Amino acid sequence: MTWIIWNIKGINKRYKQKELKQYLKENHIKIAGLLETRVKENKAPQNANKIVPGWERISNYRDARNGRIRVVWDAKAYNIQQLASASQFVHCMVTGRLNGIDHILTWGFNAILHPNDRLSGISVSLAELKNFSECFNKLLLNKVSWKGKYYTWTNKQRGNDRVCSRIDRAIANDEWMLQYGSLTAVYGEPFISDHTLILILMREARRNIKVPFRLFDVRIEHPSFKQIVEIEWGKNKAIARMKNIWLKLKGLKPTLKQLNIEEFKGIIEKMSQARLNLKRIQEELGDTYFDALSDQEKNYLIQLEKWSLIEESALQQKSRATWIKLGDSNTKYFSAVMKEKQHKKQIIEIKSLLGVNSGS
Repeated sequence: MTWIIWNIKGINKRYKQKELKQYLKENHIKIAGLLETRVKENKAPQNANKIVPGWERISNYRDARNGRIRVVWDAKAYNIQQLASASQFVHCMVTGRLNGIDHILTWGFNAILHPNDRLSGISVSLAELKNFSECFNKLLLNKVSWKGKYYTWTNKQRGNDRVCSRIDRAIANDEWMLQYGSLTAVYGEPFISDHTLILILMREARRNIKVPFRLFDVRIEHPSFKQIVEIEWGKNKAIARMKNIWLKLKGLKPTLKQLNIEEFKGIIEKMSQARLNLKRIQEELGDTYFDALSDQEKNYLIQLEKWSLIEESALQQKSRATWIKLGDSNTKYFSAVMKEKQHKKQIIEIKSLLGVNSGS
């Protein structure tokens, strides 16, 4: 499946309508989000029929003069419900008619996030980055995996007057990344606009068969960890010092893996069981009281806290999102960041020395 999001900078001109229609047809695009359409409301139906005859559409005419945003889609493939709109965005729920997938789609950013997002003779100030950066972090957003052009807009000027900026982005929250983390945003050529188009490619996520060994902090804190390391480190496995250290580290791997299986495997199941046990004990305490039941309640609370912290600590270490403190139950966010990083490691395209792309 392929979607397109494009700041088209007006589609009143006939040649733009023809080129856009041809592009959508050639690339088998079934959903298009068009920004800065600059079409008067009374001419919108005729304009849309020239580009995508028979397709459904929604716009934000009630919020912006000349309807700055238009969403068009093939009703045979999708159903779209408008949830909210303003002058700068249209918020929709998209339902696939074939697979029944529901998801939330948003777009419309016109700000830079990093100092290198603008290429010009004028330096980027921290004040320009502050608001968007704070919004990005506060909402726990992730950059969708992407390829193609880095700068998405240019003022088309020459020499020192030319400005290039990265102001068009595909980003997603934790819910989106958990469900659709395998998608890729392709930043293409500007073509008939001064903004690059953004193609959203939906691919099935690939699973890595072999998972590399990782030493998590939760294993180091286990009471048996120090003893396991001392036993292995007391062995002399080679004369050469570096080889001796390497063999000791290699010898620790199966032992620590076994520790993980015995103590830390099935964290989610253990948390669920602790919740069920806690609920059962508290229901019994509601009817009658025994010191034994009270002791069991305390024990299950300790277990629930223990496994919850272990889960969050492991996810945090995997995601490397250390700028968020533990204790806020950021499990979904950490999982989304992990999924994004795993997707970035995938090789989805190879370019030869002759510049020919070969998709995997």
